[in-house]
Amino acid sequence: MAKKNMRRYITTLLLLLILHQTAVSQVMDQELLDPNGTVTLLGKSSYKRLKEAPFKDWFVKNEESYVAEVDVTRKLKKKLNSIDSITIFMGTWCGDSKREVPRLTRTLQEAGFDFEKVNIICLDRRFNFYKQSPQHEESGLNIHRVPTILLHKGGEELGRIIEHPVATIEEDLLAISDGNYTGNYPLAHRMDEILAEDGYQQLLAQKDDYLKELKPLADKSSELTTYARTLLTTWRIPESVAVLEFNQQLFPESEYAHLHLASTYLMLGKKTEATACCQKALAINPDSQAARGMMEKME
Repeated sequence: MAKKNMRRYITTLLLLLILHQTAVSQVMDQELLDPNGTVTLLGKSSYKRLKEAPFKDWFVKNEESYVAEVDVTRKLKKKLNSIDSITIFMGTWCGDSKREVPRLTRTLQEAGFDFEKVNIICLDRRFNFYKQSPQHEESGLNIHRVPTILLHKGGEELGRIIEHPVATIEEDLLAISDGNYTGNYPLAHRMDEILAEDGYQQLLAQKDDYLKELKPLADKSSELTTYARTLLTTWRIPESVAVLEFNQQLFPESEYAHLHLASTYLMLGKKTEATACCQKALAINPDSQAARGMMEKME
């Protein structure tokens, strides 16, 4: 009898867990009130909700004011018929998202794209949940900047627009549809490939070879610091440190490349390493308040 009751208990518990998970996965338009009293959306969100207060002040205005190029949109209308879905990772707190996502939705309207095939995922900006959604739809997709707009065809990613278009929204969408597109942030993209294929230990073991490969892609030190932060807040700590160490060597004249690594070292309790990074930052900018502030914390 006891065994029978135990089986019943386990079955009931499993059923409740399944129902809970289903309920969580179906949550739409989840809201968060941040410490500043600003409402943000988290997770799966609807186009309709973005057109309502408090988001409509920027969304509707930017959508209605955008004028897509007619000839490009006409070509795009035919190309988008073969697209299975478009997924938008954005932040309602993000200036780039506020500008680009309404332009995208206006362009998709002009091109007659079926909005049932548009998925909107709103991400968090709090440190411990940085660039994450409650259901973690971003997991494994290397979403380090928002907005990131992914086009899928035949079950595969066809291309993505990261943070802002290379040309215009409509021209970038057309280029992706044609299979002829090179997007923003190639350094972070290649670093993510290396970590996935070879791992951070191999990255460090063959440091000189990788530095030679990555140097032509290096444009701004902020590209890898943002990527490294997404690694850190998803507990990929060794990978995050390895990326920031590479960033320091790719941008030896950047005060902030040294400071970002120093901050991470300090967070991990590595004061000697953090001090060395701060000293490098001060050698570049003797007036660096951030470096001096960290040095004071370590005294």
